[in-house]
Amino acid sequence: MGYQYGMTFKGQAKASYNSVVFATRMEAEDAARELMTRWFSPTGWEVTKTDKKVNYEFKDRVLNPLRREVTWNS
Repeated sequence: MGYQYGMTFKGQAKASYNSVVFATRMEAEDAARELMTRWFSPTGWEVTKTDKKVNYEFKDRVLNPLRREVTWNS
């Protein structure tokens, strides 16, 4: 289980999410807050729990993809 942030925009009924999933609510909140400092269009954000696999971390104000093992079937 992980956490995702969704950005909200004027005139939009629901938040927009991407595939970024964090291990903690705090990481998701911090990443959303940091993104708001660079984007002008969003009016806010929300954080929700998800069953998707954690694939990013937010550390020292930097968004980093987590390494994953890739196996090849031949």
